[in-house]
Amino acid sequence: EASDRFQQRAVQVLSSSATRDAFDLAREPAAVRDRYGRNTMGHSALLARRLVE
Repeated sequence: EASDRFQQRAVQVLSSSATRDAFDLAREPAAVRDRYGRNTMGHSALLARRLVE
């Protein structure tokens, strides 16, 4: 029962428009993307920040 609720909640979170938007780094201004770096590490850090927000 409890695990079903957690699984349903996880699916809701992962399929939400807010989550999709968080993964869209093009929504960040170019200056912010430049500050983080346009490389794998910079993209990862920026994505992590967006997911936490």
